[in-house]
Amino acid sequence: MDWQTITDIVDWGSLAAMFAILAALGAGLMWIFKVFLPLVRKWSRRWDVLFGIPADPATGQEHVPGISERLDSQDAVLTAQNVTLARMELAVNAAVQQVQNSHVTNMRDDLDNVTKSVEGLHTKLDDQLKAAAAQPQTQININPTETTT
Repeated sequence: MDWQTITDIVDWGSLAAMFAILAALGAGLMWIFKVFLPLVRKWSRRWDVLFGIPADPATGQEHVPGISERLDSQDAVLTAQNVTLARMELAVNAAVQQVQNSHVTNMRDDLDNVTKSVEGLHTKLDDQLKAAAAQPQTQININPTETTT
């Protein structure tokens, strides 16, 4: 039997080619795990945001609405807000119309009229108090045991 050495069994050129292939495979796998898979996850999340995620009771995943569903729900909210704003605008316009001095009946004129009538009541009360002061006053003794001098 003839002894064989490793140099007789393996061709160094083939071994270098196999090592280069393994290195290229390793670099390819590294690129897949470090670069490509995060990009896939990123685009997958964007896809889920755009189109939503259906509910899955087996995993406990709740329904996540997509962009179009969210916009539709916002449409209802915005419509309700527009109705509320329209009512507020009517109320504000009515208040502005009452406060503006348009020389027609408005809040300012009504307030002036109320002030004049209060001043008129004040003068009537003063007149009645002056008339009451001129009348004689009567004293009534509630405790007959005491005498007044």
